[in-house]
Amino acid sequence: MKTKIIILLDESLSMRKKRNEVIGGFNAFLREQKRLKCDTSHLYLIKFNTNVNIVYSGINVTDVPELKPSLYSPCGRTALFDAISEGIHIAEEDADDIENEKVICVIITDGEENCSKDTTKEQIRRFIAQYEAKGNWAFVYIGKNPERWTKEVGMASS
Repeated sequence: MKTKIIILLDESLSMRKKRNEVIGGFNAFLREQKRLKCDTSHLYLIKFNTNVNIVYSGINVTDVPELKPSLYSPCGRTALFDAISEGIHIAEEDADDIENEKVICVIITDGEENCSKDTTKEQIRRFIAQYEAKGNWAFVYIGKNPERWTKEVGMASS
């Protein structure tokens, strides 16, 4: 089975104090994924602050380099909803057979949405409900107040 791992990584100013922890956590997760041999995994890394930036798009997880401090410089605000929308869009756009692929969308943030331009919370609620209902999509939230977040967007508890 092919697995798409979409990492939505908050790079807003509020993440500055957690910079080393974020880099270490991302790299530990990456090393763990590289050890798994049961399927083919492709990684998408989308960093977001005021803007949404696609860093890696469908790279085989074995070829993804570790995150270096020079590639993670927190600044700006938090366009969380736009990042989630972009992650969903890119997974669908890069689909060979999206119905038979497993998609894991990992949201890593410490803050609140405060500057998305194109996507609302209600749209995110609909997107998450629609994709979780397919059965092969999972959304994981790693951040501040996970219980509140999952309730607000209607996400299954992770």
